Amino acid sequence: MRQQSGGSPDRDAGPSVAKGLLVLALFGPAFLGLQTSVVAPLASSMAVHFGGGNQGALIAQLAMTFPAIGTILGGPTTAWLLERLGFRTTVASCAALLALSGTAGSYVSNPSLFLTARFVVGLTTVALYTTLVALSGAIFTGATRGRMLSYQIGLGSLISTLAMLLSGFVAQRFGWRLSFLIYAVAAFVTCLSLIVKWPPAQPRQHRESAAINETPAGSLLPLLPYYLVTVGVYVVAFMAVAQGSLLLSANGIAKPSIQSIIIAISTLSFMATATGSAWIEARVTRRWTFSVSLLLMSVGLIIIGSFPAATAAMVGSVVLGAGSGLSTTYLFKLVIEVAPADLRNRAISWIAPAHNVGQLSNAPIMQALRVMTGIQHTFIISGAIVAAGALWALNGSSRRAIRRELTTHSSAPH
Repeated sequence: MRQQSGGSPDRDAGPSVAKGLLVLALFGPAFLGLQTSVVAPLASSMAVHFGGGNQGALIAQLAMTFPAIGTILGGPTTAWLLERLGFRTTVASCAALLALSGTAGSYVSNPSLFLTARFVVGLTTVALYTTLVALSGAIFTGATRGRMLSYQIGLGSLISTLAMLLSGFVAQRFGWRLSFLIYAVAAFVTCLSLIVKWPPAQPRQHRESAAINETPAGSLLPLLPYYLVTVGVYVVAFMAVAQGSLLLSANGIAKPSIQSIIIAISTLSFMATATGSAWIEARVTRRWTFSVSLLLMSVGLIIIGSFPAATAAMVGSVVLGAGSGLSTTYLFKLVIEVAPADLRNRAISWIAPAHNVGQLSNAPIMQALRVMTGIQHTFIISGAIVAAGALWALNGSSRRAIRRELTTHSSAPH
């Protein structure tokens, strides 16, 4: 097929290349989820291997925390790399590093080297996340881009869940070290990135890099409110995952099998609304989507905290997960749409760090609330705060709608 200029992969490089780019773009957020989903079922085994007691428990906990630190520090660095190296080199090199650092857990016994490898996992997964989301921004536009971003988040949630289940199965049958070989899938990404032809937007990024370097850092300041809201949403978005086990145990639901079902259903609900967010926005209207998502989160949190029955906890987890998936996707797309085209990669590079700051903040904030009020009231208070945020967002949407109505009416001929 003769290549033409343009941004769509179908026009740029033919069907086979379009499929390769589509596969790469879809798996962007999935790599971010692999940071902790692979190691979450291995915590107790890692603690025993690294000496047991407090020392072993600390190393196991740090194995899940260090990737988050790498994400926070590595996100902005990715934009700098992408502007200089382009899509192909960034994806190929970071995927190769992820394969090496991720599988290190299968053979490295020194705690310092192991934790260093985990930190590199954070750096490389956020680099792949940022670069492949930026790829979607480069080759898709309008409603197609919105649907693509929804599919990315939904698929990422699904793959994270499957990776967690696979890791637990492999650890039980063959030993916990072999579970780290799941990260070897990144080698496939390296090979695929070297084969496909990347869109012609890549050279344009190199030409613009000089102009971007002259752009003041404050140019992203208008996006700061979006990042702060994202941090706030992520403090409570995964309450069912982060605090659910403590609440269920306090309510007398101690069986791990029942707890895992209740917690997992929140993730599945998150995946469903994230994937279908474009369909939901078309019916709820974009103006009200964020308010509705926050209301769902608040209702889910209050149900979980108010009713001790397992059935109520399951219903609350579904509602909380639905709101979290919808709000996450909404903010994700909003940042990409609002950011200036020449700064879009840099804007994307701060999304994952904002997510991780929110998730890391959950433990100290909820611990303080739990000590003061108890675990049940922690969920109820969190739900009330989110409900206040929903009303604030709803009021803001109403004011903007009225202003547009008045502007349209005043400008209409009489």
